[in-house]
Amino acid sequence: MAFIRWKKLKHGTVKAYLVHSYRDEQGRPRHKTLAYLGDKTQLEPEHLEALKARYGHLPINWANIRPPAPHKRTDFSAMSDEELLKNLRALRREYGIPVWQMPGLLRQAGVPRSTGLYKGFGLSLKKYLVIENALADGGEQDFYEDPVRDLAPAARKVLSSA
Repeated sequence: MAFIRWKKLKHGTVKAYLVHSYRDEQGRPRHKTLAYLGDKTQLEPEHLEALKARYGHLPINWANIRPPAPHKRTDFSAMSDEELLKNLRALRREYGIPVWQMPGLLRQAGVPRSTGLYKGFGLSLKKYLVIENALADGGEQDFYEDPVRDLAPAARKVLSSA
């Protein structure tokens, strides 16, 4: 029997695989990945037709091939800036933004250079991770004197465009 396996990664993207399930000589269940179907939430009709032609000999219920139900996103527009920054890691993951993209997206959204102890430095991945962890844990970070003033507007822009 063959089926589509939808895998959701940590940062929210969905990947699809065509998997064949069978039993080996000893009767143990086995799975073999036949094809990577992509990371889109919808399969193109042309792609499905090509798969039907290639794997038509396998018992696949093609009518049941569809992505998982979309997850309802948190509405952050009602959150205060403090709440937004405290929940930034969870929101970033929920909105499917990989951690390595976040510094660049924040720079594009207009985040200023560091205003704290390390004044004038740009935002790198390492600095962003320190900031995100400190904000989530309620701890201190030395990059921004007032993260609510400096970081929150850019974070709102990034999340609203995701």
